[in-house]
Amino acid sequence: MIDVKQSATIAESYLKTLLPHANDITLEEVEISADDRLWSITLSALVPAPAPSTTGPQFSIPALEGLFRQSQRVYKILEINAETGSVRSMKIRTVQ
Repeated sequence: MIDVKQSATIAESYLKTLLPHANDITLEEVEISADDRLWSITLSALVPAPAPSTTGPQFSIPALEGLFRQSQRVYKILEINAETGSVRSMKIRTVQ
């Protein structure tokens, strides 16, 4: 059986694989299911904000685009099999 540190490491590695531009990854919450079969790991990360809307006039200077795009923090819940360490799911978590 994997412990909480191993499950958090697996979750972070998986998140980095799927979101290679993510940075400042932070462990937010950890929980094991009542039957001890699944770790639920909540991570947050900064990812580039979506590109601006393409409607309306476009005044683009490619060299400057990166300066004005901000990052946004996203939250993901990853479920890890506590026996094998395999990732079962990754879901969006909304924070209020």
